[in-house]
Amino acid sequence: MAKEARVPFAAYVSVGLVALVATAAFATASTELGCLPDPDRPTSDAGTDTGSTIAARACGDGFIDPTLEAGAEECDPGLRGGPGCTPSCKVECNGGMIDPVTKHCYFRVGRNDSEQGASTACGQTQGHVITFVSDNEVGFIADAGLANVGNMPSQFWVGLSFVSKYLGYQSDSYGNGEPGWNYPDLSAACPGCYARTGSDASTYFPPLGPGSDAGPECVYADSLTEWHHSPCSNAPKHDTLCEREPPGSRATVCNGGICITVAQTNKRYLFVPSDTTADDAKTSCQLLNGSLVILETREEREQLAHEIAQYTGKEGATFWVGLAANAAGNLVWDDSSAAGRPSTLGIDAGAATPNARVFISLGTSDPIDRGLGHLDDATSLHPYVCQY
Repeated sequence: MAKEARVPFAAYVSVGLVALVATAAFATASTELGCLPDPDRPTSDAGTDTGSTIAARACGDGFIDPTLEAGAEECDPGLRGGPGCTPSCKVECNGGMIDPVTKHCYFRVGRNDSEQGASTACGQTQGHVITFVSDNEVGFIADAGLANVGNMPSQFWVGLSFVSKYLGYQSDSYGNGEPGWNYPDLSAACPGCYARTGSDASTYFPPLGPGSDAGPECVYADSLTEWHHSPCSNAPKHDTLCEREPPGSRATVCNGGICITVAQTNKRYLFVPSDTTADDAKTSCQLLNGSLVILETREEREQLAHEIAQYTGKEGATFWVGLAANAAGNLVWDDSSAAGRPSTLGIDAGAATPNARVFISLGTSDPIDRGLGHLDDATSLHPYVCQY
């Protein structure tokens, strides 16, 4: 039986970049520009660095392929299988609800009087305490009735907990590239983070909840309208609402680096894990008939960060995106559109240094802004992501 295998991340740097340089050189010499690579389609005799083999693309190989002729996959945990995915690679949801766009699964697992208890309960089926990235996600939970028990609004744990080292709230899903929330000054809260601050959060987030007398702790939602902080343990029991991303990966090695798709868009992405100046990164994408990635929604940012984070793991990653400051210091996307989009990255549109460019950090040095944007001089070196 063929063995499931994944090429180590470090191998992409040496193998993928040689192919990318060759592709770019061809594009430069040709009157017809090249195009970005297709994902590798290995055959059953394709070797790996471990001597094992991997089968041609199919359900069970760990790669979520939405284009398979045998049927579009929604998940694929590999040969080992696991919670949340059927043998035919369709998402299943423990009696909960599936977001039809992102395929995230949301389900209840009882009540807990501690955030750790809630986290453990969700983790038993490969989930995490629910986190939110946008009003769209809140709206889905509301429309699905998951914020209620019967006809009554419920109070449930939210996957944010205070970390004194970073003076902010860390997301339960920060390992997937999700940011947390700054504390205590709301004026410093990044616009790319997300929370329901409510009307009482004029000086800090979140406002005090019943049973919590002082200081930042853990967080629960009161029927989605407002979030409060609560003791992390020995608290009043709150409902536990879990979230689980589709098992498997939508990223795979290809000739130029890592080819990625996300459920939110029809785009294809190429993550090139070599340190490159911003101008060279932009040119490389253009030579391949693409552009540096332009993030149109919070969901796109979240899902792309999730896929890259799965490959880079604890190493983290940074990558240039298609947002840069002009000579006046104003941030402008490379397609010159949508001035409001910087809010998806947590960047103040008026705070840029002229000719700087934005990169995203998935590093673990500050999990509060993990997955959000930072400004750097365009001559600095970072990996990059193309879109096409």
